[in-house]
Amino acid sequence: ESNYFKLFISDETLFNDYSIDQLERFIEKMFNELNFSEVQKNEIKQKKIYYFLCKDESEIQIVTGFATRGMYLLAQDYVVTTYNTHYHELVHFLINFKLKDLPLYTHPFLQEGLAVAFGGRGGLQAHTIIETAVFLVRSSFANYSELLTRKDFMNTDATISYPISGLYVDFIIKQIGIEKFIELYKIYSANNNLNIIESIIK
Repeated sequence: ESNYFKLFISDETLFNDYSIDQLERFIEKMFNELNFSEVQKNEIKQKKIYYFLCKDESEIQIVTGFATRGMYLLAQDYVVTTYNTHYHELVHFLINFKLKDLPLYTHPFLQEGLAVAFGGRGGLQAHTIIETAVFLVRSSFANYSELLTRKDFMNTDATISYPISGLYVDFIIKQIGIEKFIELYKIYSANNNLNIIESIIK
């Protein structure tokens, strides 16, 4: 255990104190970014974030049923991953923890965009993914307007949809602040499939 984590590690030779320190620093940074209250911070400190580190994708498939490098299990509030510091999935956990009762679906443009904007993706830091998105947009290879329906987002390769959504969510937060963004996040969450979110970009 650490201040904020209860760690379940398949192979301890793949983990170290430096990784724990980086996870702790990230959580404290996100407390500030998401405006967590002292009550919320203390609740996480007491209850801990359950972090399962698997040694490879085959092991994570045994644990989760999915062939993936990492995921946030919503039903259990577990982060299960092959990454020592999987910030992307931790952002998913933290926003859900902050909002508590959230409808079943959040528009993936906002959901994944937030996780990319703060947590990066696939072992890469957020700034690296966002720079990739800047290149995609400037080269006219991709545009956010192609991702504003749930269907279009899900039908676009994640190497494009995730960076682009991360870039624009980062832009939105810088323009309107995190609290107003969280209000939008809640507005575009529902118990059924979601339509376009073009109005938030205008």
